[in-house]
Amino acid sequence: MLAYLCLLFPPFAAVAIRSRYGKLNSNSGFLRKVIEYCVWALVINSLALIVLNQFYDIGAKSENNHMFILVYLLVEFAVAFILAVASCGFSVKVSSREYQIEKPADKPGAFHLFCKVIISILIFLAIFIFLSTNWILENFGLVTAEKLFFQLKVPFKGTDTDFIFSFILTSLFPSVVLFIAVLILINRNWRRELLFDLTVFGRKLKAAFAPYSFFKRFTAAISSVCFVASTAYFSFNLDLGSFIRYSLENSSFIQDNYVDPKTAGLEFPENKRNLIYILMESMENTYKSADEGGAWEENYIPELTELSKANLSFSSKDKLGAMQLPGTGWTIAAMVAQTSGLPLKTPFQNLYNKYSKFLGGVTTFGDILKEQGYNQVLLVGSDSDFGGRKDYFTQHGEYKILDYFTAKKDGIIAENYKVWWGFEDKYLYEYAKKTLTEISQQGQPFNFTMLTVDTHHIGGYVCKLCEKEYDYSYGNVLSCASRQVAEFVEWIQQQDFYENTTIVIAGDHLSMETKFFEDMDKDYIRTTLNIFINPAASAVNPNNREFSTLDMFPTILASMGVKIPGNRLGLGANLFSDEPTLIEKYGFEKVEAELSKVSKYYYKNFL
Repeated sequence: MLAYLCLLFPPFAAVAIRSRYGKLNSNSGFLRKVIEYCVWALVINSLALIVLNQFYDIGAKSENNHMFILVYLLVEFAVAFILAVASCGFSVKVSSREYQIEKPADKPGAFHLFCKVIISILIFLAIFIFLSTNWILENFGLVTAEKLFFQLKVPFKGTDTDFIFSFILTSLFPSVVLFIAVLILINRNWRRELLFDLTVFGRKLKAAFAPYSFFKRFTAAISSVCFVASTAYFSFNLDLGSFIRYSLENSSFIQDNYVDPKTAGLEFPENKRNLIYILMESMENTYKSADEGGAWEENYIPELTELSKANLSFSSKDKLGAMQLPGTGWTIAAMVAQTSGLPLKTPFQNLYNKYSKFLGGVTTFGDILKEQGYNQVLLVGSDSDFGGRKDYFTQHGEYKILDYFTAKKDGIIAENYKVWWGFEDKYLYEYAKKTLTEISQQGQPFNFTMLTVDTHHIGGYVCKLCEKEYDYSYGNVLSCASRQVAEFVEWIQQQDFYENTTIVIAGDHLSMETKFFEDMDKDYIRTTLNIFINPAASAVNPNNREFSTLDMFPTILASMGVKIPGNRLGLGANLFSDEPTLIEKYGFEKVEAELSKVSKYYYKNFL
């Protein structure tokens, strides 16, 4: 009770300061003082709550928490003091006078010009790094240094132009404008200095500021500090320190745990089973309602939830799907992880185009099925060159690639049609139905792999099929994606080839739609979705597993009726069996740390 009474003092202090130093008559009536106190109490406490709410979880920590009361009291006193000082006769008068600039005896030499260039570079980099970091955090959320450096290595062909324009408009262009403005500011020959006459609590103070002298003396130091600060800001937010530290430490973890599919002795059934593998962009279990294991009151993906319950979905007691490990958190890395059982790692010092083949030493899902005579197709709704997807799937399994450009040739979309990354999922599913009808009649077992795109960040793509169910557009996109894939599955189940076909629906990686997750419980563990429909195997225990997307590699093969001696391939374990995954064996933190480190074995044998 005493602690709460202390919260009454800051408004009293503010009124006292105003009465002592301000224009308020100290002999004013009692009623006026009471009214003034009430007004100040309301203003001060409102501002204190606003300030505190930005840095302190009030809802979670305010109840019966003496530390919260102490912090609140300090914030309240600070707000009261600032408002009181600002309102009790504080005044500033600004004037100027001629400033005598000493002319240099000699013209600036080469060293002076060199310093000017270095200072200019530091200023630009400080601005550019700061604004670029904000852009990365705003647009990619879960981005890591490994993903950023990989994207810088691969060709930018196929990138959504909205991202490029967004970067130019919010990072590059403002950086250039601010840089020019700063150069003008620090290089102008200021011939006047500013004089400040301040009055605080009845005391008069004088101060002078000479821009020419100030910039001449301190520009180098300030530019260096700003550069270091912006670099530290970038490093902290992308955890660059851990990336560099792990990049200097070799790990034998991959070498010790990798099972080569070439020597695994895989046994395919005599009647080989078809596979329809639907990789859904950024599809998480998180989008389900809390009573279904998700993170929200509403269920954004009810159709996918029903498919999960009606079919097979691997999960643990408190997590619904696959956890995300280093080297698996963006689209091409997720595809590599789920089709090879390996994370995507590239040496920091090498470029993507130095390698004649994408992961040339790896035996992938596509390589295995090619040897078994499978007809393989990859369908994406964008330029398949983006991120090296075309190279990976053509070089590993000779997939036929269907993308934005083939969709125009095949009459799926008009010649000049272009939305989002290429074309939306509405047309992707039409293309898929057309292709499946064709390849199912060719007399070969087939592997039809497709990647959806509408749920990509930022905001997703709101197509004509989307309904306005939620205020936030991304929720509407998720619901629309759920309905579309459910309708597609229903269509498949009506086809003649379905009886001998396994359908796998999987999220590729965790979403980078930062704003959507701002209000989510911070302790909730996000996982990607997995659903196995009509598999040719029975799971020993599907509901008590700790696993990652690396385990999808052998698990998908097992769902097609393939026998895997030892039930392990790559770094993955067959979830249909009771073989422990690496996470179950070592723990998530251990696996995460080891896969973050350099692997000379990986670079030597797989790249």
